[in-house]
Amino acid sequence: MNLVVEPFDDGTSTISYHILVATVGFEERARFVASDLSPRSERRVAIGFTQGHALHYAENRAWFTRHDFEVHEPTDAEYGALFRRILEEATVVPTAALRVAIDVSSLSRIRIATVIDLLRSTRWNCEVVADFYYAPAIFTEPVEEDQPNVHVGPVLPEFAGWTTEPEYPSVSIVGLGYEEDRALGAVEHTQSGEVWAFLPRSMIPGYEQALQTANATLLEGIRQDHVFNYQVEQPFDCFVALEALAYGAMQHANTVLFPFGPKVFAVCCLLVACIHEQLAVWRVSAGGDAEPVDRVANGQIVGISLRVIRADLVAPRADISGSPAVLLIQ
Repeated sequence: MNLVVEPFDDGTSTISYHILVATVGFEERARFVASDLSPRSERRVAIGFTQGHALHYAENRAWFTRHDFEVHEPTDAEYGALFRRILEEATVVPTAALRVAIDVSSLSRIRIATVIDLLRSTRWNCEVVADFYYAPAIFTEPVEEDQPNVHVGPVLPEFAGWTTEPEYPSVSIVGLGYEEDRALGAVEHTQSGEVWAFLPRSMIPGYEQALQTANATLLEGIRQDHVFNYQVEQPFDCFVALEALAYGAMQHANTVLFPFGPKVFAVCCLLVACIHEQLAVWRVSAGGDAEPVDRVANGQIVGISLRVIRADLVAPRADISGSPAVLLIQ
């Protein structure tokens, strides 16, 4: 497959989709993107969870049902097969691309990884364009947590990474959010000699100061020139910077990406790992005991796009200089 990572065009608001895949979550923002995209989507699917039906979950599920979404509630183990079946059932003109909108705002990292792995590894019968949407939330104070990490490891076996140089030291590239204890534990677990941090910036008032406070201990242990600031509202720029840093790090170290922070950063980490399969993407989880936290959309919608092209259908572009896209040839 040829994979092309692209920013959204300025005309995104006019795009029509064959399929819209939303998430039935407990956050209020779970239906924000869907409310904007559903009028221009032929098939509408909302996928929920078998547990965690707290806060706005029932309200969101009822909203999706009223607005003609197919509602499913699979386990994580069943999610991939369901997602693949939904895409394979779509029919498009042979010369056209299947356009899919995926809202990751309330999607778990393990399910984001499942989607991206399926998109890159499945032999689709046509070109597939997957637009990953994300609705940033208004600022809310971070919640104090005191739950131990119960899982530290690859988000999926397919993103475990590999190395031909086991004697190399380890490098951690950590996205920062409100999960400082988890991030600290992750860095300690890998015993990384070098740590880079991706600190999200946003136009949301109060957000940046709260992040600095929440990550004070971790940031004190990282060299100032190893802290990269990225704009949440510009995920493609984040992807490009993350890929460049990861590529440099993997030349001399076994490199692990930790996708803490906004879900759109997790998308960027996983897309970078599609380019460099020796990179590992790990998740850190407190299991099912973490306290649910509501998030309310701030009115913005941002995203990044993955185009999957069968190599036998379309000749790869050998030169993309001057193009805003990143071409991955597999």
